[in-house]
Amino acid sequence: MGWLYLLNRAHAIDLGPDAKGALPLEELARRGAQPVGRMVIAWVPAGVAATLALMWIGRVRAVRAVVGVGLLTAAILFPTTAAAEALTRNERVSEHIGTALSRSGLWVAVAFAVIGSVAAAGAAAWRRRDGGTAASGAPGRGPWAA
Repeated sequence: MGWLYLLNRAHAIDLGPDAKGALPLEELARRGAQPVGRMVIAWVPAGVAATLALMWIGRVRAVRAVVGVGLLTAAILFPTTAAAEALTRNERVSEHIGTALSRSGLWVAVAFAVIGSVAAAGAAAWRRRDGGTAASGAPGRGPWAA
């Protein structure tokens, strides 16, 4: 989410329709909606990085990594969105559970993280199918190796 705030401050990549609630701490100032293009730049690489970390460090298979990234992203963004909305309105978090789930920004972020995750898992599978060898013919290393 930090990248999204940074891109917002720089007014960068203002492409596509706005997803409401993408920056919940900015809702009170009416700047919480973010263009989809900006969200792609922030969340697809996050999904790629999270998947590669799960596959490489956690030794998790590709399909489980993709599911894990989707679940973890939703599990982190949902309560933080509800808490941020409650904080900006000085209300209880319990009053914002339903509204957090209705924010398109939350679900767009999860979707783009999963898209990045699928791309990373697909690249890893393609690399494994290629035998995990580098262009030089040397065995591959890391998450790309067979």
